[in-house]
Amino acid sequence: MKVRHDFVTNSSSSSFIITNNSNETMSSEDVARKLFEKIIEDAKDRFTLEAGESIELECGDHGSDGAFENFIHSEFGGWGSSYLYETDEVSINFGESHH
Repeated sequence: MKVRHDFVTNSSSSSFIITNNSNETMSSEDVARKLFEKIIEDAKDRFTLEAGESIELECGDHGSDGAFENFIHSEFGGWGSSYLYETDEVSINFGESHH
């Protein structure tokens, strides 16, 4: 991982300032868990899938649609890096765009 403290000149990268606003030390894993807490909380009670079962979920791209829908839409809608989240247990495939 690169940690940059100056301007980024590589056009294929982006820089972000990650700030710990809590009163406790955080690892990068802690930061990731905190960021995903909203997605996990928003996903509660949306659906239940039995083994081998699938559903078609139409996800919005507006903030009011919730963190879970926005995550699915952004990362699995053809523009994200969905391969980073692939697992043997769950697959998400892009269906169609309604834009």
